[in-house]
Amino acid sequence: MALPDTNKLQAADSRTTGLTAVTIEDGSNYLGTEIDNSVNLNLFADIGVEYQYQVAPTASKQLNVCVLYEVDGTNYEDGAGSGVGTNNIDPFASTLVGSISPAADTDTAHFVSMKGIPLSPLPFKILVGNVDTAQTVTGTIVCQTYNMQTTDT
Repeated sequence: MALPDTNKLQAADSRTTGLTAVTIEDGSNYLGTEIDNSVNLNLFADIGVEYQYQVAPTASKQLNVCVLYEVDGTNYEDGAGSGVGTNNIDPFASTLVGSISPAADTDTAHFVSMKGIPLSPLPFKILVGNVDTAQTVTGTIVCQTYNMQTTDT
């Protein structure tokens, strides 16, 4: 390539998370389906969280979003529990990619995005934890993955 070159982001690909309109009780986690990044080999992810409460949550509490990897080709990091769905095995702090402090309201659905999350070239699952909001939350998680590309300028 002739110099100078330009680094740009490629268009993102939508990934199926298995986290659509899931109900997560207070003190519980919900684990999504596998996204096989050993095939995709994407460098980054943007994760979007849409959530709503039917009863106002306790203010200044949190929802956590974690990315759990299958490092050894068989087992996922703690927090994966017995598989997809509700589980109460808390993930390690090192898996946390974002935390949301929900407003104490039920008026509308809220949307928060976490951008530029670095990815390993391994299968992963997204886990959402309703840490301590004192109420059940309904949420949908979307994930877009992408790479960098180098172009001649």
